[in-house]
Amino acid sequence: DVVFHSGRAMTAEDVKFSYETAADPAFSAQLASIAAQFTSIETAGDTSLTIEFQNPIPNLNEFLNEVPVIDPETVGELESGTQVVGTGPYVFAEWNPGASYRLEKFADYRDDAYASLDAINYEVITNSTAAVSAARTGRADIVYSLATTDAQGFATDPNFVILDAGGTIYPVGFDVTVAPFDDARVRQAVMHAIDRDRINDQVFEGTGILTNLFWGPNSPGYSEELANAYPYDPERARELLDEAGVDEIDVEVIFMGTPIQNSRFEIFANNMAAVGINATAVQLDPPTFIQRQIDGDLGALFLAQHGQIGRGAVTLLNALPTLREGNPSKFWNEEYESLRNDLLLAVGDEAARDAVEALSQYMIDEAFVVSSIQAPQQLLVSSDLQGITLGAFGELFAETLYLTEG
Repeated sequence: DVVFHSGRAMTAEDVKFSYETAADPAFSAQLASIAAQFTSIETAGDTSLTIEFQNPIPNLNEFLNEVPVIDPETVGELESGTQVVGTGPYVFAEWNPGASYRLEKFADYRDDAYASLDAINYEVITNSTAAVSAARTGRADIVYSLATTDAQGFATDPNFVILDAGGTIYPVGFDVTVAPFDDARVRQAVMHAIDRDRINDQVFEGTGILTNLFWGPNSPGYSEELANAYPYDPERARELLDEAGVDEIDVEVIFMGTPIQNSRFEIFANNMAAVGINATAVQLDPPTFIQRQIDGDLGALFLAQHGQIGRGAVTLLNALPTLREGNPSKFWNEEYESLRNDLLLAVGDEAARDAVEALSQYMIDEAFVVSSIQAPQQLLVSSDLQGITLGAFGELFAETLYLTEG
């Protein structure tokens, strides 16, 4: 039987509550747009649930696979971060914001064959050199978000394994209500000032795809011309700043404190300095960054990241906090909403292709948030740690992990 960490048995009513909560805009669930299409959710006993909807939902399986079942009795504490109650093999035991959190084995987990580890400690290490050192010294068994160049240093080391863990979209975003970024020409200037090739070569070993679009090259309506709308052109960047009457800008740049984002920022800051933009780094720990992104509060300029490569344009449009209503760019108007709806309601491949092209053009012109590169995510794992299982988007399933005596 499945039980919550509180000891209470999970039932179909909990699933119903979780899906209804996911549809609530106040909860800011990534896949809320899918749940909003449910016309009714009914339970029959503790183990049966019926969902009805008026029209086919092509990305329904994404919702069913990814939306967690939450405990109605502690949902308030979940929102505040003071208590996390789930049904998995590990209990959320301790959280030091900006520094670390600890998971401990759940003694009443439903399957004794899983959860071989007594505890899992997660530490925030923002510096790439420090992350490499943590792996080399055995302080860390798993390292996320290493720059590809650093990960490749372990490629021939028998003590480590490098795994593909999905991929990440790396956008640059602006608060369009804050001067001078309320002028589209300034936003476009920033995008032209970014040397994407250098970022790809130095951070991702050339493995990334340079694209100014959120959707992948296999998406209907993907345009190579729009994907390269902002080539590296410092001279054009300075022209646009001159047209906007902007001479020099001092700005804080908010990003998630990971080795990759640190490396990305260093190049970004150098690029900005070359066109008269003085960028100061503001690093946030992952939980804080994610919450502020959901709240639409990432300051005047931010470097985002979304591990959503492989999703379709329809899902991305509503799943990504940087694109949906309440986004940290504070960009929302009738034209944008209309173009979004044209895509969300498109019937047939041709209509979807046309809608993607029209929306892409508008987003490129407005440049409120623009992808700079899509790159693979790599996971560095000690060979002492076995049972690694990753989901379609690089998520780690901890229940299968175990340590050898190596």
